Amino acid sequence: MKTPKVAINTCISTGGNIWVSGTYVRALEKFSVSILAIPVGLKYKQINEALKDCDGLLLTGGADIPPSLYQTRTHRKTSPAPKEKAWQDVRILKTAESLGMPVLGICAGMQLINVARGGTLIQDIPSCVVQPTEHSGRDVNHSVYFTSEDSRIKSIFGLNHNLKVNSRHHQAILELGEGLKITSRAEDGIAESIEDDGGRWTIGVQWHPEDLIDKPFHTRLFKDFTRAVAERFEKRYGRNKQH
Repeated sequence: MKTPKVAINTCISTGGNIWVSGTYVRALEKFSVSILAIPVGLKYKQINEALKDCDGLLLTGGADIPPSLYQTRTHRKTSPAPKEKAWQDVRILKTAESLGMPVLGICAGMQLINVARGGTLIQDIPSCVVQPTEHSGRDVNHSVYFTSEDSRIKSIFGLNHNLKVNSRHHQAILELGEGLKITSRAEDGIAESIEDDGGRWTIGVQWHPEDLIDKPFHTRLFKDFTRAVAERFEKRYGRNKQH
C-alpha cells in the first residue's frame, strides 16, 4: 500500500560519509509515514524527481550554515557545513515549498528556513549575546515563551504558558527572513520557533523534539506535521487510490 512519504536532508562528514540520525527516522515512523533520505551531491533534476513522490520535508539539525549564504564573514566559533550540502538543502527547501509541502525544520533546519528566506544568524550565542540562557543539553533544560497568540505551534501544544524544551545550539536567528514570524523565545530573547506568516505549514524549532519522542506531550509537533503530510497525500491520491 502506498503511504505518505517524508523527505529528509542528510549530513556529510569530512570523509564523505553520508547519514541521517536514527532519532528523526524513529520519530517519523511512530506516525506511519515512509521516509526518503536525500543524499548530498544530487543534481537539481534529481532533487526534483525525488521530491515529486514526497508529501513533506523534514530539515534536520547538523553543522553550522556557511555564513556566505547570508553574506557575512565567518565567526571564529563557526564550524560551517560544506557549501555543497548547504546549497543543496536550500534547493530542497525551495522545491518542497514550491510543491506546497509541509516543512518542519529542527535546530539547524530552522536556521536554514530563515536563511533561505533572506534572514541572518547570530553565529555564536555565548560570545555574542549578553547573559544568554543555557542552550545545550539533551534533556529538557529551559523554557520557551509563546510570543504569538495566533501561531500554529501554540495551537499544537495547546498552552497558555511556557513550554519546557531541550535546546542545544550555539547559533540563532538574528534578522528574520521574509514571510516568517517568531512564535516563541527563550528567557534571553533568543528565537526558539518560527513559522510561515501566510498560513503555509512551515515550522522551525530550535529544540530537538525527536529526542523527546518517548514523552507523549512532545510528540504533538510530529503528530501535527505528519497529519499535514497525510492530508497532502490524500489530496494527491485520494483515500480510495492508495495502492
